[in-house]
Amino acid sequence: MHGSQHPGQPPVPDPAPGAHPDPPHGYPLPGFPPGPVAPSAAHQMPGVVRTAQVLLFVGVGFFVFLAVLAGLADDSRSAGQVIGTGLFWFVGAGCAFRFGSGKHATRVTAIVVASMAIATGLGSMREQPTGPTAILAIVVVVLLSQRTTGDWFRRPR
Repeated sequence: MHGSQHPGQPPVPDPAPGAHPDPPHGYPLPGFPPGPVAPSAAHQMPGVVRTAQVLLFVGVGFFVFLAVLAGLADDSRSAGQVIGTGLFWFVGAGCAFRFGSGKHATRVTAIVVASMAIATGLGSMREQPTGPTAILAIVVVVLLSQRTTGDWFRRPR
């Protein structure tokens, strides 16, 4: 009889020579690495978060482009004004770099910064073509306000 076999049960054959016996419950099988091999879906950034991240980068790109155009067409003072108008986008892009590893405060900061970008974009529409960035900032706030986004930033690490 084998180790802890109860009376009345059929005999358990001994493992073949060179074969490993089954490991105790909860331990990985021999030849297999412990833990998950492929990344699980819980560790992949949701589409709404990725979209908000990309839109923040697009907003920064728009202001850099406008600053270069203003610098070429007018002077460095005009380029500086454009950069000042887009300052919230630069801070938002800094937050976007942390979307993969950031916590809930990163999301809140990005929402506040995008809200300020909305106000700045609408307020400076007379002097600069910032209407599209105000719309872009509204979309960012909507995306970052969704439950899926909140779950992503509150996930265990």
